[in-house]
Amino acid sequence: MKIRSQFLKYLYCLICNDSINSEKSVKTYILTPYSVIMTKLDYISLFLIFFSVITIILGIIKIHTYPGKVAKARNHPQEKAIEVTSLLGLIVFPLWMLSLIWAYSGAVIGVMYAKTDDKLPAALSEETDKPPAEANEKDVDPVENQKA
Repeated sequence: MKIRSQFLKYLYCLICNDSINSEKSVKTYILTPYSVIMTKLDYISLFLIFFSVITIILGIIKIHTYPGKVAKARNHPQEKAIEVTSLLGLIVFPLWMLSLIWAYSGAVIGVMYAKTDDKLPAALSEETDKPPAEANEKDVDPVENQKA
């Protein structure tokens, strides 16, 4: 313990340019160590550092939630999936870019083609034992429609 206190005293004297044997340096070190004293400038600097960090974090979160807001404004059918993907973009940045493109494109992932009719053709909706050639006989010939 004595070696540690002597080392700290020596280190303090080197920093303050005091002589090692000076009584003033020992009293100053014991009563007011330099590392404890904070001035107003130190408090202002500390506040600015914390303010900057908080502002940057909030800005990053706001940017990463943007694709979800776009999807909601455009009434995208996969809005929740876009929101989740954009927040996962905080970890893997290309996911955020993908979710931004996805929100603007209106594409529905998992659907291979756009549905034009909700109904299936009659030949596909009915289960028949007939071969496909006989199933097509139900269709009306377009030439007959023109004669009528």
